[in-house]
Amino acid sequence: MTKFIEIYHRLANDIRQNLYVPYTYLPAENELMKQFDVSRDTVRKALGLLAEKGYIQKRRGKGSMVLPLPFADDTPPMDRTEETQADVRCDELHTQHATRTQRTYTADGETVQIETIYQSTKAVPAFTRREITCADDAVIERSWVYDQNAVCFQYGLKKTKLDFFRLTLFEKAVPE
Repeated sequence: MTKFIEIYHRLANDIRQNLYVPYTYLPAENELMKQFDVSRDTVRKALGLLAEKGYIQKRRGKGSMVLPLPFADDTPPMDRTEETQADVRCDELHTQHATRTQRTYTADGETVQIETIYQSTKAVPAFTRREITCADDAVIERSWVYDQNAVCFQYGLKKTKLDFFRLTLFEKAVPE
């Protein structure tokens, strides 16, 4: 592993561990050069990768400001394949007339997530319910989508390897 990648991983881990909190600045390039005993170019490559992954924002003349973690993305890129089959039976929907869509996500040739969605052929969404549970090696997310009459018309099942699962919750700000 190259030195700038090692520095990137160390600093990213420090940010995730809250050793550097959001909206504070990382040490200056000169300090990082001394700390890791590397050249300025190596430090700049590591900082550039941190900025690219959303851990920091580089500010000219000020340094590298740490960003809140929901904006950081350290997961490898995934490929997706999708297969759809019409007019299938789904007991969760209590219907024999549904469309089944299965999405498979892979990273580096390894399957990391499988998502199966069943959708009634004659409904419009009104609200959704989600349930997330944890198994030994995967996170399992089930979702139900209901129509205006509270009839479930879509059921989804998603299994994600623990190493690739990240949950980010956004809440609407309530005015004081």
